[in-house]
Amino acid sequence: MSELQTFRHYQISQDAQGAAVEVWRSGHEVVCLVWDSVRGAFGELHVSIVAAERQMEVRAFQALVKAAAGLRHPNILTVHEGGEDDGANFCVTDLLDGERFDSWLRRCPPLPPWLALQCLSQIASALCVASPHLELLAGVNLMHCGITMCGEDPGRLSVRVADWGLTGPRGPA
Repeated sequence: MSELQTFRHYQISQDAQGAAVEVWRSGHEVVCLVWDSVRGAFGELHVSIVAAERQMEVRAFQALVKAAAGLRHPNILTVHEGGEDDGANFCVTDLLDGERFDSWLRRCPPLPPWLALQCLSQIASALCVASPHLELLAGVNLMHCGITMCGEDPGRLSVRVADWGLTGPRGPA
């Protein structure tokens, strides 16, 4: 059995071969499943894999994480902490169980008006809560991975603003 990997007070979930369990990987971040020993809950560790010179400056990043961590709303993914470790920006969020909004829309038949309005209402409500933090809104890509649909029952769907672009690249490529 391999030794457990930890990062601060987070235990990084591992598969049978001892590799970290990746929830998501993109061109700018890798997201691993973690157990938060303080909260007693699963979460996601988002780590930037963008070249250091293209990452957000550490103080600016920490200010964004602090702003995002202060947002409490049922339609906003909770950010618990973030910072810089070994040259990479990171943040820890709640575990998000859902599907990206863009792929959900492609998969679903045309939405009935009531369901479209329910989704838009939840997105608008979340963005209103975040509106005092324009620096956060600048990182949200509404039609890409910034919005996640949670749940299968159309009457109980929940929309979550889930990505403020915290670990993405900044500046020209």
